[in-house]
Amino acid sequence: MVTWRILGGMNEIILITDKYPYEYGEATFIEPEIDFLKKTYNITILSKSSSKDLKTEIPGVDLFRCSAKILIKECLQYGFFVLKNPIFYKEMTKSLNKGNSVLKSLRIIFPSLINEIKLRNILSDIVEQKTSNNILIYSYWFNYSVLSAINLKKKSKKQIKVISRIHGYDLYDERHVLGYQPFQDIALLDLDRVIFTCETAKKYYLNRHDERRQDQFFCGYMGVKKRKKVNIQKTIPFTLVSCSNLIPLKRVHLIIEALGILEDIDIQWIHFGDGILKDSLCEQAYLRLSQKKNVHYNFCGNVKNADILNLYASGQVNCFISTSETEGMPMSIIEALAHGIPVIATNVGGIHEQINNNGILLDENPTRESIAEAIRYMYNLSITDQRRLGNNSYRLWKQFFDLDYNLEILGRELQKIMREE
Repeated sequence: MVTWRILGGMNEIILITDKYPYEYGEATFIEPEIDFLKKTYNITILSKSSSKDLKTEIPGVDLFRCSAKILIKECLQYGFFVLKNPIFYKEMTKSLNKGNSVLKSLRIIFPSLINEIKLRNILSDIVEQKTSNNILIYSYWFNYSVLSAINLKKKSKKQIKVISRIHGYDLYDERHVLGYQPFQDIALLDLDRVIFTCETAKKYYLNRHDERRQDQFFCGYMGVKKRKKVNIQKTIPFTLVSCSNLIPLKRVHLIIEALGILEDIDIQWIHFGDGILKDSLCEQAYLRLSQKKNVHYNFCGNVKNADILNLYASGQVNCFISTSETEGMPMSIIEALAHGIPVIATNVGGIHEQINNNGILLDENPTRESIAEAIRYMYNLSITDQRRLGNNSYRLWKQFFDLDYNLEILGRELQKIMREE
């Protein structure tokens, strides 16, 4: 393992999260980074959660909260400043040019800029409390939080660097309700680094922004710690697992439709995750699958990550499947790779970097027939071939998604950022 030493005096990171540690959803990604970074840095977390219910205790970390929920008095307090802000008019113009209505644009841009002021004020108080003059503000998502940090950076007497990760919903224009990612073009002018989860995401962004700024762009793969590498067992029925939120872009209904036309193979399908489509998907599964003697299914809902990992470690999972419409670099697939489980997934986002002789890469918009054919192919493989694909999954994890190695790379990049003038 490579070790790195922080520069003298630079020992403060302020990490801005959307929900963590007051709500579930970010812990799987964020906690490993915190555990690594707090060995060297003083860590402060500023969460934008509207919940006051702390889900995770974090020893040795200072914790602040700035709710993204806007009160009427805050509209009155900060609305005037938003209307004086040139950024408001730039973003409104851009949104209208994208074909959005005035009302739709206002509903997104106006409250975002109110929250930008709120967050900046709390950030300013935190920075002033720090004895160090060298501070790194690290936004885990590329949204108005970055704008708050940059605006503070411009006015502060301290040496502030600002970086942001970028994932999926904050990367792809089509995933934002306005059809583009507001505030990012402005933030890029002063942002010290954008950290992408895969090379595919980085290339996507370069194609849409000034390539002269590519020195700002860094690919920092995420990952998981070493898991128990399993030897897949020849199970009857064949066990297929998916893990995602039950929302439209995950297209879980395609799995149901594919299983509905498979007649001659025994399949057990387990889905982990919950969401707004749970009731309709459960109804669809009941109508299409409940009368089929060869297909068994279970919607497990939200469960502890440890429970999912225990199932993977048992060797009873033959294949992981994802039919998403869009993705960044899904952690759900990385977990499968780390256990040596073959994968079927759509060719969207960075998923093609996760499949290489370890499963089947479906078209971006697969049919139920092509998904069913992929499942049948995996089912018909000998146990030797299944294990060969599983071994290739594990090698991919080791090469690209070993968390300890990737965190060392991130640490060196942070050190490099702090050296820059």
